[in-house]
Amino acid sequence: MATKYQISLASKERGELDSIAKKGKYAAQVILLALVLLFCDISSEGRGKKTNLEISRSSGFSRGSG
Repeated sequence: MATKYQISLASKERGELDSIAKKGKYAAQVILLALVLLFCDISSEGRGKKTNLEISRSSGFSRGSG
């Protein structure tokens, strides 16, 4: 399947999302969404793009979540 969207985060954006994910002072859904964005980041600072299946497994989301 072809890539529909590519996410490339700036340093500041990565920092904000990392902060949300690590502090734990947000709703669980917000933390999970921050993690998904970080997993999808294809920028040079990103952890490397993961497949949808890898993101689903590591974040706890499934196709039925939403």
